Amino acid sequence: MLYPSDPVIFGEQVTAWASDAKKVGINITLQGGTLNHVFTVADDPGSPKTINQWAMAVYSEFYLGPYPTTMGIFSTRGSLNGGFYSNPQADKLITASVTSGNPDAVKAEASYLTQVQPSLFQPNYDIIAVWKDNVSGRPAAFEAMTQYGLNPELMYLTG
Repeated sequence: MLYPSDPVIFGEQVTAWASDAKKVGINITLQGGTLNHVFTVADDPGSPKTINQWAMAVYSEFYLGPYPTTMGIFSTRGSLNGGFYSNPQADKLITASVTSGNPDAVKAEASYLTQVQPSLFQPNYDIIAVWKDNVSGRPAAFEAMTQYGLNPELMYLTG
């Protein structure tokens, strides 16, 4: 399994996961590298140069925005579909969840993809941020800090 070795927490997560897998008889070989290396190798599975270099890859987190669909990840032509997942039924349900006005379409997409499990999701680690008491700003300046976002343009010094 390929994984980005920066930040270090990714290596810690996949090492713990591989250790747990080994306890039930599944051996996983880990290979860390730069994120660019992971993209280069894992995003071209048909390349003769990389054909035997990976079976799984961890990229990092996906940010899909507030709309609850997997259109970019699990639709056949999705821009974030790094594993080249293709399922006509999933495509149909994803399209319906995005284009129809029926809220049940979103539920149908989520239910189907939960059943077929096209990917293994692992929990993301969280970030703790601290700052001096003379740094202030609008609430939006701090809201995204625990989700990998930093908005210093919305902050200012008070003294």
